[in-house]
Amino acid sequence: MTQALPSENVAGAGCLAVVAATVAGGLIFSFVIGRDLLSGLSAIPFVLTMALPVGMPIALFHVFLIGIPAYWLIGRHSRLRWWSAALAGLLVGGVPIPVLMLFGGVSNGELGEDALFLAACGMVGGLTFWAVLRRGARLNEKGGPLPDRPFE
Repeated sequence: MTQALPSENVAGAGCLAVVAATVAGGLIFSFVIGRDLLSGLSAIPFVLTMALPVGMPIALFHVFLIGIPAYWLIGRHSRLRWWSAALAGLLVGGVPIPVLMLFGGVSNGELGEDALFLAACGMVGGLTFWAVLRRGARLNEKGGPLPDRPFE
């Protein structure tokens, strides 16, 4: 029987999920504005420089106010698996901002593109969150130190 994922390093997993979602958003946006491979590759440094200050607060809001409480709700009823983390990340990333935009009077075409973009970023963040917790569980099973307690 396998153990549930530990909750000792949830904050660290959340922080890495924020970074992963923000970087993924920057990379996706680079290729959207680049229109081809070379233009997309050349746009990455500029877009990442702009994406980090804009994307980090949005990702922080999603991860810590919606994602981590969702993790604790999922953990009460079942174990977190990679596909449930991906689905939860997709919903956490792709639903809140488009719903707010819908009430703000944004057209459906822009709303759909934004929802898909944010859902992809959320899915990357959810999978990163799961991977960090999974790694912590494996280190704990092998008797190694947990990542958030390196000196014990």
